[in-house]
Amino acid sequence: MARVALVFAYGQREDGSLSVQTKSRCDAALQLYLANSVGKIFITNATVKNGISMGEQMLRYLVAKGVPEREVMLSARGLNTAGEINACLDLLQ
Repeated sequence: MARVALVFAYGQREDGSLSVQTKSRCDAALQLYLANSVGKIFITNATVKNGISMGEQMLRYLVAKGVPEREVMLSARGLNTAGEINACLDLLQ
């Protein structure tokens, strides 16, 4: 099984854009991907602010940084860390 980076969101700004902390987490996953330490990046988050999905924003951010969309798995589940962990476990089983 390929190694997977699990990226847990930290927050969204009021306008729906990603917080500095969430971008930092995405950047850490990006570095792992670019170093070939992981083959996939898994994002799970169902938080929506001003009609903008944080998970979708994270996906777009990583794709804009050069990660092929097929290498990012997105699950629109998990409103908090516990929910995100459960979604990851469900997907990886």
